[in-house]
Amino acid sequence: MSGHLADFTRRNGYLSTKNTRKLFNSLGSYLPAGLVLLVGVVGCNHVTAVLTLTLCVGMGGFAATGYGVNHLDISPRFCGILLAITNGFGTIPGFLSPLLVGYLTNNNQTRDQWQIVFYVTAAIYVTGASIYVLLAQGEVLPWGGLNSAPVVSPESPAIAESESKNTTKSEVEDYKNLGF
Repeated sequence: MSGHLADFTRRNGYLSTKNTRKLFNSLGSYLPAGLVLLVGVVGCNHVTAVLTLTLCVGMGGFAATGYGVNHLDISPRFCGILLAITNGFGTIPGFLSPLLVGYLTNNNQTRDQWQIVFYVTAAIYVTGASIYVLLAQGEVLPWGGLNSAPVVSPESPAIAESESKNTTKSEVEDYKNLGF
């Protein structure tokens, strides 16, 4: 759903690529931050807690239309490498958060301790989204475009193989017409 909304926003000129990415990343981070804080105040109402956490995770999907495709916006040439790097750093909370939750709640599983867990989670959401809003770009960066310096030497077997395929001018133009 968020991808279609983002495409509609960009296609109709309501927002630039950069601002569309920032908007959807913000929706996918600030909304879950608020919802995870709400989980801490619903108390022992299991239905409301599960519903709130489900909405939290669902709203997080908006961020995929923000940062998730932004790698391709800023560097069509190196987007795979950028995604690998950012995903690598993005896995760090996945193994640190259970350690933190265990430390905070071990032999002390009170509502107050769990609220601290939710505060930390919300702070991470807000910090990440705020940094993204300040620093994100939406256009191809000078080092990331098709016209940037080659990654491999001209003598490379990969270059020789691609030249032997005789890429036509229309194929190159088709690729450029995609917006890269």
